[in-house]
Amino acid sequence: MFNELGSEWVKIKSFELHKPEFAEIFPTTWDDLVDNGWLHPYEGRLSPLYSLTGSGWIAALKLVGQWDSDELKKNAADLSATLKRYVEKRKTDVQVTVAQVTTESGLEENWIRNAIESHLIRELFHQIDAEWDPGDPTFNNHILIPRRFGHKLNQ
Repeated sequence: MFNELGSEWVKIKSFELHKPEFAEIFPTTWDDLVDNGWLHPYEGRLSPLYSLTGSGWIAALKLVGQWDSDELKKNAADLSATLKRYVEKRKTDVQVTVAQVTTESGLEENWIRNAIESHLIRELFHQIDAEWDPGDPTFNNHILIPRRFGHKLNQ
């Protein structure tokens, strides 16, 4: 599933059970993945359809051995540095577009979307992370960067 996702955004890439590559996966396994919060089911369809969640993307990175990779850490650090520049003065939270962050960071847009969706910076570095702007719930084109972005999480 992770290989089929490639560089697409988890929120729009769907997986259909009837495809040959998923034929040997039991329906109860799909249910377990939903229960774990790793897949989102699309209800009311004749044929079941799923997408990875942000948590599912993180789990997939771990399962395929990319979680501890230098490339992931570098990309996450580049994203973190780009986002941190917006709140350097720490006066207020800041809203930016995905397009701005893509241009300034040089990272792929969908990788950024997956990182925001999964709270990658929080999970990888244990720091306060950015999130989707709650005023843009449908399209997720705006990122809300809290003024405390990058501070260590209280344990």
